[in-house]
Amino acid sequence: PWRESSKKERLDPCNGLPLIATLDSLFDSGHISFSNDGVMLISGDLSDSDAAALRLDGLRLRSGLSPRTRVFMRYHREHVFLD
Repeated sequence: PWRESSKKERLDPCNGLPLIATLDSLFDSGHISFSNDGVMLISGDLSDSDAAALRLDGLRLRSGLSPRTRVFMRYHREHVFLD
């Protein structure tokens, strides 16, 4: 998360994703994350009906994650994502 990042990490262009506001909020709250190949992971804490209403099933990033972005995403999956 931005608040836990060093100044160097905050300026790293690989530490961030261009997400629409709804997805950004879900990402920040740990309700979604992404695998290294860009497939969206949905937290079990998000109800099936909410995920369906938000049309989250089957979403993925347009491209996989760069090696540097994978480092940041691994942190997100391990420390923020509500698996």
